[in-house]
This record gives sequence, structure tokens and C-alpha cells, in this order.
Amino acid sequence: MTVEFTLRAREEWTEAVDYYNEQRAGLGYEFVLEVDRAIERVTQFPEAWARIAPRTRRILLDRLPSGLLYYPETDRIVVTAVMNLRKKPEDR
Repeated sequence: MTVEFTLRAREEWTEAVDYYNEQRAGLGYEFVLEVDRAIERVTQFPEAWARIAPRTRRILLDRLPSGLLYYPETDRIVVTAVMNLRKKPEDR
């Protein structure tokens, strides 16, 4: 199963890596590892996480206050958002 990020999700991912690296050196790398672990779980069990819209689901990262929005298709996972759960919507 393949995983694709929308353009906006890829931008959010990059912004999150930069943000976490500003907080502490190396924390952005840890964020990348957490996202990789979440994607691995999603590809194994795409329907396991909370449905937040008719076809969109959300998985939370284990160690950082972030999550991924995605929708599963037959042969791929499409990540539509990478969210910092502590930011207000108007700050995103």
C-alpha cells in the first residue's frame, strides 16, 4: 500500500519539522520518526482510527501533540493534513 501526501499536507509536515527543531535541536527528527510510525500503523490497519468525516480519519502521534488526517483507498492512503493539536485553527 502506498502513502501520498497532498501538497498542503507536505507543507504542513515541513512546517512542523521546522517548528519542532526550533523548540529543541533534533526534535524535528523525532517528529519525522513519529509520523513514520503513525503511517506504518495506518497502512497496517487503515480503518482503525477515529472517523471525523464520512471518509476522513485521524491518527494521533504517540509522543507529540500532533496528528494526521487521512483517507484510505483500496491501494493507497492519502494524508490530507498534518496538524499541531496545540495551535488554534486561526494560527495554522
